[in-house]
Amino acid sequence: MNKPTAKTLDTKEVQAETEKASSRILDLIALKGQVTRARASLLECSHFKPEGKVHQVHHPWSVYDVSVEDMEKAMARMRKSFPENGWTIVKDGPDESAAKTPTIVANSDDGKLSAEIQLLDERARGKTSVLAVTVVSTCFQSKPET
Repeated sequence: MNKPTAKTLDTKEVQAETEKASSRILDLIALKGQVTRARASLLECSHFKPEGKVHQVHHPWSVYDVSVEDMEKAMARMRKSFPENGWTIVKDGPDESAAKTPTIVANSDDGKLSAEIQLLDERARGKTSVLAVTVVSTCFQSKPET
């Protein structure tokens, strides 16, 4: 099977765009909890050529110290807010795990980004529940540094 060739993009621009989208999603979620502050990082995309030189920006973060009920309301807000803000919901429902975690997956209308939001309800285990968000870019080759 022939692997497609990824577009060549500026890594710093893609990272900035991904982090900006994450920030906009945080605003749309509109929860008043604690937010993890992870930086976006690069992950390899193995289904493109040249192998080992294609990656995507991966930006995971979460909101916690908020009630599960408020997280459920935030998920409901996202069902309305994503389409109003340039995103198409491509999955909305439980994931494939035994926990059947509520999950929303949306792609940006420009095709550059994808976001996954999961409500990880940990009350039964006595742990902190979180609204986990991961924003990823499309796969790309980095422009050579000049």
